[in-house]
Amino acid sequence: LKIDKLERLVERLNILMHKFPRSSFKCDKLSEKVYDAFKGVGANPEIIEITDTAGARYFIDDKGVRFSEYGFHRAVRVGDMVYDALTGTSGAQFSQYLNMLKGYGIDPAVKVIK
Repeated sequence: LKIDKLERLVERLNILMHKFPRSSFKCDKLSEKVYDAFKGVGANPEIIEITDTAGARYFIDDKGVRFSEYGFHRAVRVGDMVYDALTGTSGAQFSQYLNMLKGYGIDPAVKVIK
């Protein structure tokens, strides 16, 4: 990506992450907007949906903040990187992301939904 496109992308992601924090339960809206932001710079994003293989309905992070009440969480994957309110604008490598979720007591099952 050219520097100006990259700067605009990071700026857009910052705005979105602040508008839809992890405690907002708006991962579906955030993932759509992040997906669109990456599409807008020519990337090939996917929206992924994470569920817990044990069927947990509530997802709670290591600080005790509940980030899902619906039994699923959505994020955007671009190549080997994942972006959502948990990772912020820097994202996380897919394997690190899965390990983070496991650290929250989630046994993640991942499927691409878009």
